[in-house]
Amino acid sequence: MAELDPYTSQNPVEIPAVTTRSVITSVIVLAASVLWDEWMSYYMAGSNISRSHFPLAFFLPYLALCILNVFVARRLPARALTNPELLVVLATGLVAISVPYDGLTGQLIGLIAGAFYFASAENRWGLYVHDHIPPWLVPGNANGEMGWFYEGIPAGKFPGLSVWVTPLFWWTAFIAALAFAVFCVVVILRRQWTHFERLSYPVVEAGEILADTEIGGRLEETLKSPLFWVAFGLVMSVKMWNVASYFTPAIPFISIEGGRYTAFPD
Repeated sequence: MAELDPYTSQNPVEIPAVTTRSVITSVIVLAASVLWDEWMSYYMAGSNISRSHFPLAFFLPYLALCILNVFVARRLPARALTNPELLVVLATGLVAISVPYDGLTGQLIGLIAGAFYFASAENRWGLYVHDHIPPWLVPGNANGEMGWFYEGIPAGKFPGLSVWVTPLFWWTAFIAALAFAVFCVVVILRRQWTHFERLSYPVVEAGEILADTEIGGRLEETLKSPLFWVAFGLVMSVKMWNVASYFTPAIPFISIEGGRYTAFPD
């Protein structure tokens, strides 16, 4: 990524974006995002925090990173991540968070595991379907491994991971090829969309504002704005109240989402 030198505007200064620390930071942020996403869905039975335009599972760790970078930029400027490095974390996260749980793995793993587990005498899958399923498409169930997957591993048994290796390899190869094709289409259309049609990308723009963590940057200005904190407080107070209501039925729920809010009947 190139930025203009403030002293000689004619000579662009190359600022490295894909650096060792940007890659390491991306891995750390994504690990936190994926683990939080899986924990919230499977263990807490809470909200689906990966299904939105800017998935909350990634947004909150990324926001925490950017705010931390503001303080690091003031105390240790040489250690702070640059704007291009934060944009690498943003781009990596928006792509990667679409894979776990509802994005891909939550659907794919359950689908290929259910071919044998949900077979019954009534649907006759064993008679009409199983003979036509190639062994590389779904994991086998010779020793009841799919029952272990859904119901838990019996005492003294080792997880039957070997049956997953071949189907996951081929599904990953197919998904990687599909993703590469989609990325190629985006590259082909990027110039027309960006340079000629001047399309705006609000989701990316929000991430870019957060990545502006330099002293006097847009993120610091936003955090210092009283108007921002007033608006944030009004919205978040209702959000936190409803979060408490979800886990504590004694707290009444404020119904202002998912429909029209009515202050008084009729």
